[in-house]
Amino acid sequence: MQFFQTWMNRIYHFQNSWKSITPTCAVAPACALRAGRTAGRLSPSSCFLSPFYASCDGQAFFHLRKLRRASLFPVSFLLFSFIYSQDILGDVNQDGSVDILDIIRTVNIILETPPEPTEYELWASDVNLDSQTNILDLVVSMNYNLFETPLNEEWAFISTDSLSISQFKIYSPYLYIGTFYDGLWRLNLDSENHEWEYLGLSSEETGIEDYVIYDFIRSESDTDTWVVTGEKYYSTIPGVFKTTDGGANWNLSVNGLESPSRVIKKLEWVNNQLVGWGTGYIASDNFGDTWNYVELDYDQFLSGGIAYIFYFEKSNINENILWVGGISAWYTHFIIKSNDGGNSWVDLPHFGIYSMHLELHPFDQNIIYTLDAWFGTIYKSENGGEDWVNGEISDPIFTHSEHGFHTIKINSNDPDHLFCSGESSLFQSFNGGSTWAEINLPIYETEYINLLLFDSNRNQLLINTWYSGILILKEW
Repeated sequence: MQFFQTWMNRIYHFQNSWKSITPTCAVAPACALRAGRTAGRLSPSSCFLSPFYASCDGQAFFHLRKLRRASLFPVSFLLFSFIYSQDILGDVNQDGSVDILDIIRTVNIILETPPEPTEYELWASDVNLDSQTNILDLVVSMNYNLFETPLNEEWAFISTDSLSISQFKIYSPYLYIGTFYDGLWRLNLDSENHEWEYLGLSSEETGIEDYVIYDFIRSESDTDTWVVTGEKYYSTIPGVFKTTDGGANWNLSVNGLESPSRVIKKLEWVNNQLVGWGTGYIASDNFGDTWNYVELDYDQFLSGGIAYIFYFEKSNINENILWVGGISAWYTHFIIKSNDGGNSWVDLPHFGIYSMHLELHPFDQNIIYTLDAWFGTIYKSENGGEDWVNGEISDPIFTHSEHGFHTIKINSNDPDHLFCSGESSLFQSFNGGSTWAEINLPIYETEYINLLLFDSNRNQLLINTWYSGILILKEW
């Protein structure tokens, strides 16, 4: 309710600022917003370019599953520089530009305000190409047209179409993304022809409804061998898959996970074993063909066992040093550490903070960072987590990001350079977290940042936004 009302207030402000807009334009309360209108149509002149559906001369639609156009935008481009003949996504009134008039018409379509939308209006208002016109189209359109911070030499943009990313990693030269429901994809960052390549494991292919990929890992000895872990969203149905041919074929690999059901959230390669954490500590001696549940005495440090894992991290220097953080069955937060490759674990002091992320120094195993997801506080340890220093960011974080921090990331080429994201904000520190400054993002303030990834080869920060694709910060 509050989210949509914010958008309505913004539109109302622009409505009163434009003399050509009549007061009869429908700007209704959030309660009138419906879930979305299925469009299911394409502009006739765009049928060959849509990454989702194509139609030629009125023939049946077909789904382009293998390749999706990504387009690493030159910095001078905006999201809607896609032009399909005379038609422009977002240009609902077809006047050759995307502006406030198109935003208001899109709102009217969502609210089902007469007149009925034409076939072209349904296509043009579906700016994120998910075959329906809803609030997500407003978010994307406003980000890149009305409230945009101009892109410059600092920024680039990778379109992810409508893919919702749950995890992303770089195995150079490829950027790999795991998604909600749409499987595993990759993009060659060194290629001028930037296209997403589908590698399989969508919900349809796995046979697991609402299949979400949590993590994936590539074999260190064979680049064609991968293990992907996920589950039916918010369930206890394990979904671990393995390929030995680069994703051409996948096999379900849950031997040892089914009784009782064990869901793996995070994967690491530790001492020649593939190790997973989820509803417990799970290991495989044959890279995911079979799994063994490792019994641990959780009562030493957890109340009632593990309910959810937020992170599982391995030291960049000593692979025997591991950290795990999450929530116990009694909803208490924990950070535990192993110094012997997972054979034994100790509980670390964490002050009851809601620690959703842990970041490790690339060259010093004693320096680690964690954050409080609710209160906007970063903690730093210089002795491997035995003691923590409160590195609280100054007041702007509390006004700009109401729900605290989500992710902290180290510039691995300059470990004193840190990045930290809130819901719709990004901060950086050049002195190991002692002081921080906000980075102006080229997205609207209601956009949601959920993942950060540092590309050390290209010295760039990749920022995954929930609706607007991946932003790349190239200079700072």
